[in-house]
Amino acid sequence: MQLLLNHQRWFWLLTFLYISVNVFLLANNIYYGLFAPVVFAVILVGIYRFDWLIMLTAMLTPLSFRFNDIGYGVGLDMPSDLLILFLGGIVIFKFFADGQADLKIIKHPITLAIFINLGWILFTSITSSMPLVSIKYLLSRFLYVIVFYFALTHIFKNLDKIKLYFWVYILPFAGVIIYTLIQHSEYNFDQRASYAMSQPFYINHGIYSIPIAFFVPFLIAVLANGHKLNYSLLFRTICIALLGLFLVGLIYSYTRAAWVSLLAALGLAFILYFRFKWYIYAGGILIVLVMAYSMRERLQLMLHKNKQVSADNLEQHVKSIYNISNDDSNLERINRWRSALRMTAERPWVGFGAGTYKFQYAPFQRAKELTKISTNFGTVGNAHSEYFQPLAELGVIGLLSFLYLLFVVGRTAVKLHYKSPDPKVRVLNMAALLGLTTYFVHGLLNNYSDQDKAAILIWGFIAMIAALDIYHDKKTKLV
Repeated sequence: MQLLLNHQRWFWLLTFLYISVNVFLLANNIYYGLFAPVVFAVILVGIYRFDWLIMLTAMLTPLSFRFNDIGYGVGLDMPSDLLILFLGGIVIFKFFADGQADLKIIKHPITLAIFINLGWILFTSITSSMPLVSIKYLLSRFLYVIVFYFALTHIFKNLDKIKLYFWVYILPFAGVIIYTLIQHSEYNFDQRASYAMSQPFYINHGIYSIPIAFFVPFLIAVLANGHKLNYSLLFRTICIALLGLFLVGLIYSYTRAAWVSLLAALGLAFILYFRFKWYIYAGGILIVLVMAYSMRERLQLMLHKNKQVSADNLEQHVKSIYNISNDDSNLERINRWRSALRMTAERPWVGFGAGTYKFQYAPFQRAKELTKISTNFGTVGNAHSEYFQPLAELGVIGLLSFLYLLFVVGRTAVKLHYKSPDPKVRVLNMAALLGLTTYFVHGLLNNYSDQDKAAILIWGFIAMIAALDIYHDKKTKLV
């Protein structure tokens, strides 16, 4: 009884202090104190239920707003970036407090490949043309990795948490799709208006299309194999509507790279489903290369003859994908890629430093390659490629370290698909692999891996594959 009275006294004392302080702050037009209970609750959840907070962060990420300048030229997505910073602090604190880490995660090939890539980014930050920019990039990448790879891999010991991670992003993002379609309908789904319809949640149609393509394979997997994941027939029926919503959202995003990426993922699913031997892959690739070489003049003529630019008509919009004659979007990409290659020629081994492309590419442009959307100051955008950008910023070795990471992730996922005896593991693994495939095919034409709305999916899905291999596939280790 006495203990209860003591607790009540503390409660009323803290309440009185909170009200008193806020009265003073409000009288001086300072409103931040109103958020103190929320901050306190987040801290408690982070300390005692870290997994809840990381799931909350994934849920709030699709709903976060972009603030381009909160001071000192710093931009943040709110509240997701603040939560990620807090999560990173907790991970680092727990690591030093406990003084130990799960060696199964540390020794895994995916983790080693991540260390190699991070190590090279660190080295090139020292040799960078803009060291402060590169260090900022390194810290951002490090934060995403420790929270959404290391921490999530540990959380994914529980298989149900992997399924939950899909849904905590999908459900709020479905609301964003509905909002975007309603906004777009006011412009009669005009292609030119599609660029900004997802604002303020997603800054443009490219980044908005990333999660859509990421989750379509999972939704298809739920429909086709939901019983293996213990989903009821009613739940899978509801998922038909969700899948339809995502596909409509993808179509009206008018993001050609996302369309192509989803087709590539479906093609990979077809290949893996029928378990073709490696020499069939090699033979198919060789035949395609030989045919392309023998028809090179005809293909070049076809590319240069194509004058179809981006359009509302879906057939015409698809045709514009390979227009390199007068489509400004395509020509600007080529301009950025050529600039990246010229930068690589100047600094082939260590590059200009992570995060520096957008500040350095302007002098490497050529007048004849500039488009209507180019800038002589090189202040707009990036290399429009997850491959050309690291080549220019990190050099040849940096690109190879990145490709090696993709190779290890892919090899681990394919091994799980072919050898795992657990149907749940195979379904979730395939959903993660195909989701990543959509992004890294999309990455041929765009790059968003430094933005939280894509980064938590990229590293989260890599964590899924690592966790499935480490914790949920013991029989495969014996094969």
